[in-house]
Amino acid sequence: MTLDQATRMTVKMAAEQWGVSRGIVVKWCKAGRIPGVRLKRNAKNRPMWTMPADAMRPEPIERWPQKKG
Repeated sequence: MTLDQATRMTVKMAAEQWGVSRGIVVKWCKAGRIPGVRLKRNAKNRPMWTMPADAMRPEPIERWPQKKG
């Protein structure tokens, strides 16, 4: 394991740790909601998102405002 692997985690690792799907983690990466996220290309030239191993799960955004009254 290289130093970068010890300090970074993949989308799959983050999804397992946070209890969400990989698609949700990718959406958060694309939206810039995870600090320190990086987009690299793997050996097959596919996009690979990585983030700091100590990154915190973003807070959910409320889609619909609560009705008052």
